[in-house]
Amino acid sequence: MTKPAENPEPSAGRVGTLRGAPVDVDLHLVGRVAAFLGVLVLAFSVIVLFLAGAHRNAQLNLLRQRGVPVTMTVTNCLELLGGSGSNGAGYSCRGSLEVSGHLYHAMIPGNAFYPVGTTQRVEVVPDDPALLVPVSQIAEEHPSGRVYLLPAALAGALVLGTGMLVFLRFRPPGRSSAGQPAFDSRLGRADVNRFGVAEGGV
Repeated sequence: MTKPAENPEPSAGRVGTLRGAPVDVDLHLVGRVAAFLGVLVLAFSVIVLFLAGAHRNAQLNLLRQRGVPVTMTVTNCLELLGGSGSNGAGYSCRGSLEVSGHLYHAMIPGNAFYPVGTTQRVEVVPDDPALLVPVSQIAEEHPSGRVYLLPAALAGALVLGTGMLVFLRFRPPGRSSAGQPAFDSRLGRADVNRFGVAEGGV
């Protein structure tokens, strides 16, 4: 009798088992979770952009309807640094203004530099002195529907993405894209058809 060889070499194509607990990852589940999170982020972005556009238009309308011109005196300006910290990114300036007999301090819109002590003509809402804009700028700014273009485009993408998720969620299982029974390589047969007969079995 021939003695079996010790420590036989593994056959070609054989894959060893890794030590430790087996890892079973459901890629379909991971994909569905990632797609769901993407839809949530997109929906949040649509809501935020719509609200921001509506808020901007409301502020412009309020300034045009109730704004009064006042003189604002620049009190200080600080230079803003860019992302690298070495390049300037404009200025942040503050000023004082008197509205209805009260002195207020507020930020000057924009990032332009104004020498301290100089004055600027601004439009301000008396009930909300922080809501102000330079007179030269209010003449150029108008409420516009263009602020809704980007959120509307994202909303369309959201509807399309949600529809695809619903379609994939409720698509009949066990069917290929061509509508044929999906072949199960582990069992060596195709799915059973509606008559209870296995199709394509071996």
